[in-house]
Amino acid sequence: TLKRNLKIDLKSSTQNLEAVTVYGQKEDVVLVNKTDVSLIKVTPKEISKLPSLGEKDVMRSFQLMPGVSASNESSSGLYIRGGTPDQNLVLYDGFTVYHVDHLYGFYSAFNSNAVKDVQLYKGGFESKFGGILSSVTEITGKDGNQKKFNLGMDLSLLSVNAFVEIPIGSKFSSVIAYRRSYKGLIYNTIFKKFNKSTNTTMTIPEGNGGGGRKMSQDTKVTSYFYDLNGKFTFRPTSIDVVSLSLFNGSDMLDNSSETESSSFGAGGGGMNMNSTDLTEYGNISGSLKWARKWSDKLFGNTVLSYSNYLSDRNRSQERSSTDDNGDTTTTSTGIFENNNLKDYSLKSDYQWDILHFCQLQFGGFATHFDIKYTYAQNDTSTVLDRNSNATLAGGYVQSQIKLFKDKLQIIPGIRSSYFEATKQVYYEPRASLNLSLTKRLTLKGAYGKYYQFANRVTREDIISGSKDFWLLSDGNKVPVSSSIHYVTGLSYETNNYLISAEGYYKKLSNLTEY
Repeated sequence: TLKRNLKIDLKSSTQNLEAVTVYGQKEDVVLVNKTDVSLIKVTPKEISKLPSLGEKDVMRSFQLMPGVSASNESSSGLYIRGGTPDQNLVLYDGFTVYHVDHLYGFYSAFNSNAVKDVQLYKGGFESKFGGILSSVTEITGKDGNQKKFNLGMDLSLLSVNAFVEIPIGSKFSSVIAYRRSYKGLIYNTIFKKFNKSTNTTMTIPEGNGGGGRKMSQDTKVTSYFYDLNGKFTFRPTSIDVVSLSLFNGSDMLDNSSETESSSFGAGGGGMNMNSTDLTEYGNISGSLKWARKWSDKLFGNTVLSYSNYLSDRNRSQERSSTDDNGDTTTTSTGIFENNNLKDYSLKSDYQWDILHFCQLQFGGFATHFDIKYTYAQNDTSTVLDRNSNATLAGGYVQSQIKLFKDKLQIIPGIRSSYFEATKQVYYEPRASLNLSLTKRLTLKGAYGKYYQFANRVTREDIISGSKDFWLLSDGNKVPVSSSIHYVTGLSYETNNYLISAEGYYKKLSNLTEY
């Protein structure tokens, strides 16, 4: 074999390229999409730039947006375009959260360290959402760091907040976040507005024989809240994603007191009275989601979820009295209230890109409600006892059509639901459109019919029990509530500003009040 060197001569040459200019865009704190109707998007990173009390708060940040308000400063619920918080569907990774606050409503139940992003539909929302009258808050949890272990902790004036992200290999990631309140400066300030621990003793003289009565009252007030989030994501293939999301949040408020009265001198005897004022409420929820890209044009996901809201309130008194002969008599009075809501759901959604200008979205759903509410006195006399079970099932279909080089976008759709309690089918036609009149100016509008089957009833006599409780519609005493949305608006966008204005008309019917 003959070996030889091969020499190649290269001639230098110069190429002149045209200049490329890269323009940076300012980062929006809140993204209001110029084409979507009544939609606001935020992330926890952006929320940190907004005013807050103690720590980042997802729900309270939305109260700074137009069309959204709170009933007062001590409420993290969203009152959106005249709707009440129970008319706002709150979805966290596919499961419904029925109670969204801590500490008398001052803080929301969602830990920002576990949240990836939040979308708020203020009205005229699409057919894939249902069972609610006014609005939808869709929260997506973080999947966790997929490359390295990550551990962090926040310490605010209200709570201790810790999180950990654990990846295993290249296909599994997880995130766990835990938050618990502690008696800090802000917490104590809020707490003392509603509660106060006392220990008092006084002596009451009786007659001229040196006798009297000694009375002492001891009130020990305790309170705390916590929430725990966990999400575990597995990617078995390049087209499949399976995730398990868990959420548990709870509040405990104890204002119980003990009163003791004893006689001295002539006679004797005494009395003890234990007053219980205990409130516990919270959520236990979870979802298992499977997302799959079936082909280049077909994508689907299926969610199996469970949600449980539990509220217990005990306002009772137990009185024990001892007479001069040493005989003791015990009597009990008070109010016992319990509300237990269970939601078992299965939902499957699909998106089919038929043509480059036409997309079809469709799916089916089923939810089984089990809602109990009892209101009793003296632990023996039941004033109100409702135990309702019913299944809600149906489907939806909608199309996204883009015409005239994407200048006109139309989304017509319809949702139908069969409700077991009333044995009726409910149809909800909906439609939205946006028209780009110019490159900067967009006209948009939406129409929709909506029904709600699980209702939260708010009561005024909060001293006698919880301020609200959930009931299931039966078509009689608690009718199926409904609403109609009409929305229209304009948006104008420049490199520095987005100006968006919307007008709406909303009609609500068959609302239940206590």
